[in-house]
Amino acid sequence: MDQQTEKIVQLYREGAKTKDIVARLGLNPSTIYRALRKGGITPSRRKIVDEERVQRLFASGHRPAEIAEMMGLARSTVYAVLSRQRARTRGGSG
Repeated sequence: MDQQTEKIVQLYREGAKTKDIVARLGLNPSTIYRALRKGGITPSRRKIVDEERVQRLFASGHRPAEIAEMMGLARSTVYAVLSRQRARTRGGSG
């Protein structure tokens, strides 16, 4: 990851909202969203999803419904994150 991407991801993980990151760094919102995706955080229309956190919670034994509740997400979003991760660990095959 380049330094700009690392800074954006760091600010987000520290709790900064995307609009605050835009204002602080003077970057276009699309740059912020692209950097977050590079950093493993999937932006959606309504909410940015920290996929690594979803994975950690699932790996520690939480059910998808619990993860959804804890993170304020739809269960379908949690299942989509978990499904994408399984595809990546299988080398992209179904």
